Amino acid sequence: MTRLTHTDWAAVATIASIAIFHGGSFGAMRIVLRTGLSVGASSSLRFAPATIMMGVLLLVRREPLARRAILDGTFLGLLLVTLFWLQTDGLRFTTTSKSGFITSLYVPFTPLLAIVLHDRVQVGHAIAALLATLGLFMLVHVPGGLVSGWNRGDFETLLAPCCAWDI
Repeated sequence: MTRLTHTDWAAVATIASIAIFHGGSFGAMRIVLRTGLSVGASSSLRFAPATIMMGVLLLVRREPLARRAILDGTFLGLLLVTLFWLQTDGLRFTTTSKSGFITSLYVPFTPLLAIVLHDRVQVGHAIAALLATLGLFMLVHVPGGLVSGWNRGDFETLLAPCCAWDI
């Protein structure tokens, strides 16, 4: 049996902390939305400090910005804003747990996209992606119709990991 080093424990603690913070952010955003704050306003309050800090960091470090980098950053930033807006707006219409699970599907969707693009995928990855998709179906589906149990929030939230393939 291999003993974990200090670095291993630090890595595990870091990943666990990120998972707890990320998972908790769904509940926090749900609470914020219940106060009546709009999706756009809540997103602005969430990301404005990071934007300001990034700008200050670029100024302090005197980083040169190429025109291509600005265009690429603008495109990716707009795409990311769209994804966060979809996810947050979807949270207004679905449960916190469904939103978190649906959002996490960008991980198993990656092998599915690879299959669509005719890339080679390990069998285990493909099976895991299909099981996760089946899990989503079982979580959301209510017997009675193909899309019974799905609501606007589920669909909006599902668009976010599907669109994240582009990033």
